[in-house]
Amino acid sequence: MTLWYIFERENNSVVIYSRKDLNQPLYNNWVRAASGFIYLKSGLQTFISRQLQEQHTDILTKIGPAAVRCTSCTADNLLPEHHTRFCAPNYRNKCFCKDHHSRRKCPQNFCSKFYDKIIASHAEANPLWLDVDIAKWYDNFFEFAKCFVSTTGYREQHSVTEMDALGLLSIAINDLYIHDAIDNLDLFKMVRESWNEIFHTKSYEVTDDQLNKYIEEMIDVLQDTKCLARYPDAQQAVEELKRLKANQIYISEEDASAVIDLAREAIREIKYEAISEIENARDSAVHDIDSRQERKKMMQIQRDKKSLFNRLPQKMNIISEPYCCLLKVVPTFQNKY
Repeated sequence: MTLWYIFERENNSVVIYSRKDLNQPLYNNWVRAASGFIYLKSGLQTFISRQLQEQHTDILTKIGPAAVRCTSCTADNLLPEHHTRFCAPNYRNKCFCKDHHSRRKCPQNFCSKFYDKIIASHAEANPLWLDVDIAKWYDNFFEFAKCFVSTTGYREQHSVTEMDALGLLSIAINDLYIHDAIDNLDLFKMVRESWNEIFHTKSYEVTDDQLNKYIEEMIDVLQDTKCLARYPDAQQAVEELKRLKANQIYISEEDASAVIDLAREAIREIKYEAISEIENARDSAVHDIDSRQERKKMMQIQRDKKSLFNRLPQKMNIISEPYCCLLKVVPTFQNKY
């Protein structure tokens, strides 16, 4: 029997997903592969949470006495601490500093400094500010953690435990502080790609080889030797993933419903990623144009300097002729008197 789920997009168009019979092996494999991310999340969340708490404390310590609570700064009015000319080139068109005429620095001398710390901690110097409440940066480490996710949809989430596996993977991949606690970051990137393959599919089918590959990658992430492998939550999740791979965990209709919900959320992610790619391409083009204009301006300055230098002897001759005449006149004038 085939069941159907109808989901409504934000633009009011309708997408219909088939929920196939779980007795179909390829569909059952897809559900298992998607379910693996539920176990991955449970194994990652304590590690990610602890790293973020330590990082938050470290940032507050480095800011020093200026680290005080502020409730007046927002993404619409905050001006960073750094000057525009020191902004990361590839991020300049997105940074708050580009609107320096319409923004102001934090009145408590805190949020502007914290903003710069986030930029410095992001692997691509390109945080996502859409879901962040800046007024909570001082008290809530999770509010600054949202800056490291790659997609929107986390505004109403208030803790690491509410975030899905994709969000946790994004934080680990984008946060340089967490990189120091990871031995093989490429494994995290591979699993993020696996998420895209599984949840962005149109067939909802996974072969046996693909299923084994996906689950093995998740296990490898949780067994990262630097820190993560020592966490009890990660160890427990590894055992569950091994049972899932060995087909020792019964997959129910409720399990299928849960991963279908994740697939529905993935639609929003695809939409945002497409928009983000367009914006990045636009920003890159603008940066290239600005760079070319800057180079053109510098070349013009160099040409003007060269032209002025070439005309200098001529100007000196024009100046020296009256001066020489004056030197001849002065002795005559002195002799006369």
